[in-house]
Amino acid sequence: MTKFGIQFIQEMGGYYGIPEFNAIRSIAATCDQLGFDSIWLPDHFFSYPVPSTLPFFECWTTLAALSSVVKNVKLGTLCTCSSYRHPSVLAKMAATLDVLTNGRLEFCIGAGWYKAEYKAYGLDYPNSPKRISQLKESVQIIKKMWTEENPTFEGNYYHIYNAICSPQPLQKPHPPIWIGGKGGKFLLRVVAELAQRSNFVVCSPQEYENKLRLLNRYCESFNRDPSEIKYSLGSGLLIDKSKQRLKQKIKKCLSADILRKGRPISLKEYIAPRIIGTPEECLEKIYKYTDMKVDYFIFWFLGRIDVEMLDLFAQSIMPIFKRG
Repeated sequence: MTKFGIQFIQEMGGYYGIPEFNAIRSIAATCDQLGFDSIWLPDHFFSYPVPSTLPFFECWTTLAALSSVVKNVKLGTLCTCSSYRHPSVLAKMAATLDVLTNGRLEFCIGAGWYKAEYKAYGLDYPNSPKRISQLKESVQIIKKMWTEENPTFEGNYYHIYNAICSPQPLQKPHPPIWIGGKGGKFLLRVVAELAQRSNFVVCSPQEYENKLRLLNRYCESFNRDPSEIKYSLGSGLLIDKSKQRLKQKIKKCLSADILRKGRPISLKEYIAPRIIGTPEECLEKIYKYTDMKVDYFIFWFLGRIDVEMLDLFAQSIMPIFKRG
């Protein structure tokens, strides 16, 4: 069955964000009532890709607060940065949340990318291959912490000695480990070796297909059956019944994206990796991904998230897949 989650983007506040906890709590409750499968928060300490002093809530503590508000949806981070917390500490935090939510943790981890955040918080920012190597060690430690009584691990970057993680997660043998990101070749090797689910973000169908082809080759090098890995997509979503309103919203979102990235972006370039359109048009594009065995979509709404868009998606798109 295809699943749908909603990510709460806090970037830059205003038109793009949800900078107040009351708003986050209200939207989370609405997602729960409408039947979404999960809600997600980004793992950042301030707005991105441009730093600002607008309010920005730390993801793990906020998810813990939301766990008492929502009763059905799963809770996750898209995606938590392996560099920001020692993997043993992260394993303990995640296990605690899984227990507190009665097994509703979705655990997605990535190598990190936001250099300004690393610098501001006094964290080393190694090159991409090194961050990927650190991610690999993090996943190995986290798995051990979740499944062994007194795990020990000695790596090039991290180590633990007879670590105790009690209580362990409720999900057995452990919560599925998602590895997320843009899906470069170094990341794909870690996905092929260690992940139960990949999450590629902002990929056109053609880009996604290319990544899957490369991922399958890496699975062969690890003697792993590619079918053991499930596929998901993280993408921006803009849905409206009115083509005229859509055109206005797309123009506004595109202008905001150009401002954030500081470079020209064509309309075609903007639309290709995102789910944008009327319900019928959105459905058609979603099918292009499900044809590639994508069975989990995590959307952040382009523009300010509101109940009307949530309800439109929940009523017009989700029942089609819930029946299937």
